[in-house]
Amino acid sequence: MNDIKKHRQWFINPPKEKPTRKMFGLTDVPKISGEGLQAVSNINFDYFNESFRDEIKRELEYRNAKQSWDNYISWFNNRNPKRKDLEERYGYDVKHCLHLFRLMTEGKELLLTGKVTFPLPNKNELLEIKNGKYTYDEAIGLAESFDKQMDVWYNESTLPHSADKKRLTDLYFEMIDIDN
Repeated sequence: MNDIKKHRQWFINPPKEKPTRKMFGLTDVPKISGEGLQAVSNINFDYFNESFRDEIKRELEYRNAKQSWDNYISWFNNRNPKRKDLEERYGYDVKHCLHLFRLMTEGKELLLTGKVTFPLPNKNELLEIKNGKYTYDEAIGLAESFDKQMDVWYNESTLPHSADKKRLTDLYFEMIDIDN
């Protein structure tokens, strides 16, 4: 669901310009390397003097903004033209929404029955989603409601909540027939 929300933001309010170090009050050459920044960001900032703390924060903000920009540009430049047309027609990624609802309904069936039916019994409804059945707000609202129900279904499920590692190991060795 997070990707749908992120792409929606990019679609309705795309970033205006590539972030620069100058925008964050940073010099052209970083004062701290990427590995050094990673290391100090894991340390309590109270251990550093205020100016260094401020430099670290601005450097982290710049790098996050730059990563967001790079992700946006990659998405924008590599979009499938048919999917782009769907986004423009409906205002969000309806194909991604279709897959989200497919996975959620399969998860529900698996939790409640222990199986997943193929072909999908809700195929027509999923195609309607891809064809704009829901507005963005309706789709997100339904997905969030469904997500809350998943916790209930998980707790009601008779499926084991963790893997039987010994049984999986035995099955693995049986499949590769290690004894022969």
